Amino acid sequence: MLDNITRGNYRATQVGDTVKFKTGYNHGTIDRYDNSSNGAVIVEGRYGMIWYNANSLLNK
Repeated sequence: MLDNITRGNYRATQVGDTVKFKTGYNHGTIDRYDNSSNGAVIVEGRYGMIWYNANSLLNK
């Protein structure tokens, strides 16, 4: 589960929005990595794949 920082949780998330894990969901593993974009994916169960900038994951 994610909170959409950019639009709130009542409007659809769009490319470029900032999101964060809700309390209690801030765990997981990197399930996929894309070298060309430096993107990392965490699969959030039925919510699907969420792509992150890998450098921002290291800074958390």
